[in-house]
Amino acid sequence: MGLPLGHGGRTGMLVLLSFLACIEKLCSILNLVSVEKDWVVVVADQDHAALMTMNAQMRRIDLLCNLFGPLFIALLDGVSTKVAITANLVMNVTSVVLEYFAIARVYYEVPRLQQAKVAPRREPTEIEPARVPESRSQLAQSWRRARGVFSKSARDFNFYFRHRAFLASISGALLYLTVLSFAGQMVTYLLSAGYTSNQVGITRTLSVFFEVLATWVAPWLMGRVGPFKSCPGGRDREPRCIFISGSGVAKRL
Repeated sequence: MGLPLGHGGRTGMLVLLSFLACIEKLCSILNLVSVEKDWVVVVADQDHAALMTMNAQMRRIDLLCNLFGPLFIALLDGVSTKVAITANLVMNVTSVVLEYFAIARVYYEVPRLQQAKVAPRREPTEIEPARVPESRSQLAQSWRRARGVFSKSARDFNFYFRHRAFLASISGALLYLTVLSFAGQMVTYLLSAGYTSNQVGITRTLSVFFEVLATWVAPWLMGRVGPFKSCPGGRDREPRCIFISGSGVAKRL
């Protein structure tokens, strides 16, 4: 905008922008976990076929937004960076209103979503010891608290490694250990290497196209081989929760 901010003003604006970006990322993760993971399971209500369909549809919507949004902004950036920034601002502000009313409508149309969640019963652990005699020193209390935290963490990790969903969980985490994804760091590197916004946008479009295709292929494969082979259950042979990951792989929680 050409405002006379000076070096300090530009630095302050960059710090403020980075802070707001962190808040936006946290809120985005909260929205993803609550709506696309928790609400979908509640709405499906033990119907595994409906759960699989809704997960695929939700993932398809996300991927289509990731397909057309960056491509649209990249094309605008090829014309004018200021126009691209303005269009991005308008779309973000508009999406807040639309998303709020869409989420509110789903919330009020599904009575089960309005029920208060029952907090799990807290088991007594060494983290919260009984009243400690005043004769004990503060150092002893701190050591016992640290030992309790370590013991609980060890038990939690042992439970995680022995859980039947461990392999599916760790394989999903390994999907993010790659530089071949179009995250912010990769896009920044490509732009600094000399690639144009249009080239990055087109390449990202092709990448998302295959992800969108997987949302149709994965349910079809699950229908052919069955949910037990694609997502084996436990002793009761019933999968708890089936969802489609970014690569189209069916996993269970």
